[in-house]
Amino acid sequence: GSADVIVTDKTGTVTENRMTVTRLYASGSVVELSSSNPESTTGDEEGQQIAVDSDQNCPPEVSSVLRCGTLCNNVERAADDEYRGDPTEVALRRVADEAGIHPEGERLREIQFSSERKRMTVVVDEDEPTAYMKGAPEAVLERCDAILEDGEKGELTDAKRQEILDQTESFAADALRVLGFASKPVEDPSADAEQIEDGMVFLGLQGMLDPPRAEVEEAISDCRSAGIRTVLATGDNLTTAGAVGEQIGLDSEGALTGSDVSDQSDEELGRTIEDVDVFARVTPDHKVRILNALQDNGHNVVMTGDGINDAPALTQADIGVAMGQRGTDVARQASDMILRDDNFATIRDAIEEGRGIFENVRKFVNYLVSTNTGEVLVVFLGVLLGSLLFPERFSGTSQALILTPILILWINLVADTLPALALGADPHAVGLMDRPPRPTDEGVINTRVLVSILTIAVLLAVTGLGLFFYALDRTGSLLRAQSLLFTFIVVVELIRIQVIRSRYGQSLRSNLWLVGAVGVSLLVHLTVLYTPLRNFFEVVPLTLTEWGWIAIGFVVFLVLNVALAKLNSRIFESRTAN
Repeated sequence: GSADVIVTDKTGTVTENRMTVTRLYASGSVVELSSSNPESTTGDEEGQQIAVDSDQNCPPEVSSVLRCGTLCNNVERAADDEYRGDPTEVALRRVADEAGIHPEGERLREIQFSSERKRMTVVVDEDEPTAYMKGAPEAVLERCDAILEDGEKGELTDAKRQEILDQTESFAADALRVLGFASKPVEDPSADAEQIEDGMVFLGLQGMLDPPRAEVEEAISDCRSAGIRTVLATGDNLTTAGAVGEQIGLDSEGALTGSDVSDQSDEELGRTIEDVDVFARVTPDHKVRILNALQDNGHNVVMTGDGINDAPALTQADIGVAMGQRGTDVARQASDMILRDDNFATIRDAIEEGRGIFENVRKFVNYLVSTNTGEVLVVFLGVLLGSLLFPERFSGTSQALILTPILILWINLVADTLPALALGADPHAVGLMDRPPRPTDEGVINTRVLVSILTIAVLLAVTGLGLFFYALDRTGSLLRAQSLLFTFIVVVELIRIQVIRSRYGQSLRSNLWLVGAVGVSLLVHLTVLYTPLRNFFEVVPLTLTEWGWIAIGFVVFLVLNVALAKLNSRIFESRTAN
């Protein structure tokens, strides 16, 4: 509930994690696809769109890109035709299957993807051993010296490289995640990775759409209203990250890449971090630096992560949140919390829940401590005043009790048990997410709550003892005065709960459990007064006149309480404003 910055990744958290290949680029042509049936017209001029029909053979240049995507892939297809694996690879495998591309061949070797390499390569035994690569377009391009055009291998000139990069930017500007693909025959599958991945032939691009979750934009807006800043840190390229950031309501202007983070000193990053909402092409090491910069600036940071390499950031974050659906076991163990549905909006809900829990704890601590402090003051001050005002009645030890032990225990049982439990189940106050986060070092009992506790305790003691001594003077009966004070404290404590709740803008009907708890407690107390149980508690039934005295005492207590509470609020609000 005290978080003021959320650093979130993109895929699956702010997006739906349902990757779908919607656009391809191969041999100078763009291929537009729908979810299952491609649309568009065919053309043979460079840059024109061509259609791929899953019921027909693909053009060779398109087939090569799809073939590479499904071979350089670790997705498994279950008996029920469900795809299991990384969402990106699932999208690549699905589009190839829909296009009728089902290559066969034994995988001889895999050079795994890493956030530093930004690419993955496999060697497959077909007619001859062939290496297939996929990865970030710029990472793939730097390993290529040729390009496949119209089924023929040609030179990858600087102009063609720039054309591919421009096309990548065009895809990314439409919030597509873009991967590049390449291949080449391999003479020795056991050669080192550098040799296998050198001199590749560029095949094309695939752009995947992972639409933002519908509820994320509203959740980010709610967080902003609550004084919580959201930072997007993703491995996608800068254009894609910026486009997604704008779709969910973040300011993408001035977005930085992971290399920008690396180039800045800690002091420079500490200054720029306050103005940047989107980071692209970030690695786990970049996430740690971003986290350190935010924490050094005094922020309480929520950090999300799902991979093994995210463990350092999750461990160091004030609140590390691992993904429950796609997160690794290492990430879950390193985190403080697990997000079961991988949804950013749930983080917003958790922050609201944290604020509500803290507020409810503060309410019943205020309630319990103030009432018990008031009881202590009643007993302590009552004995002192009694010995001065009525020395003949408070001369002996047995007569020097304002409230007997059994009455004090009964007050605690009736007033502090059921109502306090019900108070802990209070619904969230209206406007809970319109307030700024509380300081992380702020305790349940801060200065304002402490003043409230002391004010209530003193008022309870003053009005209660005033009523006690008035009744003692009028009736001449210590037992009747004790019974009246006993009932006054119970009634005041039960009804005063709503006084505490009203500060948070909550009506009595908003918590029916509390209404029931107060009703049961009052009924039980009346049972003690007006049944033979009174003999055990050594109290007497009260008359209507005495109930009138209690009503007058309660009104005095309530008026003074409300007046001092408003004064207390005005003083602390003016200090906060200053």
